[in-house]
Order: sequence, then C-alpha cells, then structure tokens
Amino acid sequence: MRKRILLVPDGMADEPQAALGGRTPLEAAETPAMDRLARGGVVGLVRTIPAGMPPASDVGNLSVLGYDPAAVYSGRSPLEAANLNVGLGPRDVSYRCNLVTVTNGVMKDNTADHVSNDDARACFAALQAALGDGAFEFHAGVTYRGLLIWRGGEIVPCTAPHDILDQPVAGCLPGVAVGAAGSPAAAALRDLQRRADEVLAGVRPNTQVWFWGEGKSPSLPRFRDLYGLSGAVVGPWTWCAASAVSPASTSSTCPAPPETSTPTTAPRRAPPSPRSPITTSCGCMWRRPTRLRTWATCARRCAPSSAWTPRS
Repeated sequence: MRKRILLVPDGMADEPQAALGGRTPLEAAETPAMDRLARGGVVGLVRTIPAGMPPASDVGNLSVLGYDPAAVYSGRSPLEAANLNVGLGPRDVSYRCNLVTVTNGVMKDNTADHVSNDDARACFAALQAALGDGAFEFHAGVTYRGLLIWRGGEIVPCTAPHDILDQPVAGCLPGVAVGAAGSPAAAALRDLQRRADEVLAGVRPNTQVWFWGEGKSPSLPRFRDLYGLSGAVVGPWTWCAASAVSPASTSSTCPAPPETSTPTTAPRRAPPSPRSPITTSCGCMWRRPTRLRTWATCARRCAPSSAWTPRS
C-alpha cells in the first residue's frame, strides 16, 4: 500500500538577520535536498488559515491534515489536553499554562529560559499541590508547556505570551486586552495567576505562569472516517499530535532532542560546536549559519562508520 509522508517545517524560515546580510537562516542555508525536491516536484502556495482565524500553527496543521479549522477548531489548549490524555467534560475549559519570565512587569521570555522537563514538572507539581482545589488542575506537558484545566469554568480571552515579548504585561492579563477585565471569570483567572506566581517564587525564582490558548473540548471526526486512511503524527509539541489521538491514528510527542545519540558500533562522543565548519570522520560537512542542516543525512548514509551519530 502506498504511504504518504507530510513534513511540516513549521517556523523554519525564522527572521531576517543582520549577520546574514538581511537574509533569513533559510535563505542563507545550504539546502541541496530541498532544492532537489523543488526541481523535481511541484511548488505552489496553499492557504492553511481560514479568513478571520488566528494565523497560528495549530490552526494551520489542522488544515494540513485535511480538517476544516473553521468547523472543528476550539482553541490550542484543548488539542494539547487531548494529546496528554487529559479528559474534558462539556463544561470544562482548558488553558495553556506557560512557564514564563516576567521582569519588572515586562514579558522577557515565554519559555522561562527553556526550563528543563524536570524543573517544569517540579513547578507544575507544586502548583497542583497548592492550588489544585477541584475546580482548577495543573498538568505538566513538555518543558515550559503546561495546562490549566478549569472544571465547570468559563472561557476568558487571553493573549499569547510570545506575542508580547519585551512588552508590559499589565494590559494583556486575562480578559484585559478585550475589555472584559471586570468579569468574575477574568478576575478569578488573574487572582489564580497571582497566587501561582507566589507558589513558583519558592520553587524556581524568576518563573511565573501565563494562561492562554483557551477553549473547550474539540469535536474532531476520525481521520479514517474522513479519508479511509490510518496515520500517525510525530512532533515536539504537545498539541501537534492531538488530531491523531482518535482510534484511527496514533501520536507521539517528542521531548527536546538529546545532545547526542550513539551508534551501536561507536563510542559516545559529544558533537562538535556548530560555530565553525566541521568535518566528521566520514567527511560530511556542516557549516554555520543554519538551524536547518542537521546530522540526519550523515547518520542515514554514513553510520555506523562515522565516529558518532548526528542527532536528528
């Protein structure tokens, strides 16, 4: 049976960099494999974001998988809850709960300095122990990405933390940006956020929470029912595999990749620094600047003859 593979290099283009002469890392990268695919394939544009919907990767990936976001999308956090097997009742609301860094009232980092999985789990465990009172539940995801579940709660419009980097947060707290600050639900969320920050001050200094991505449980038809196909989704984010959690599909959420992986016939060695051109024992080259070139090609072609296996 013929199989199909969809590769989604979400965010790969990055931003123009002065060090690259105003080019993006994608424009500056050596991409022979993608160039070959473009020459031998069909290149075009497709609109993955329906009119009036947020131009975000969760919406776009629903489109890529053949769903109509306008019909099935109910928020980012409910997709993450599905992938983490956190059940939502019809009256429950899920919020994404980022671990962030707010300094002097300014959003400085939407990842809390890329908090480790272990530290993040400790943070969410402390939040659940102190504030998980039945109505509210805190769940750890992958690194800084967690969940707040409000049982029998309400949807309060929130702002994504990555949209307000280096900006004051006071005008972007739950309900404030849309003029709903006076609602009891918005006030309850802001109070919970304040208390959560107090808890984290004793667990991991300079770490706060930020609620966003609100929504209720989505209603996604099974992929097999739509297209007569089974499938699987693999990705590093907890929401990206959520549309595959039906019985017709499988999903896998990958943690941050390890610094090295080890071939079966070679001793473990740390990879060379990417800050200058380097050569592996098999002669493969990797040049900076690029986040696109990984060692996957070398690993597939050269391992186990290489002295170390590139990370994929």
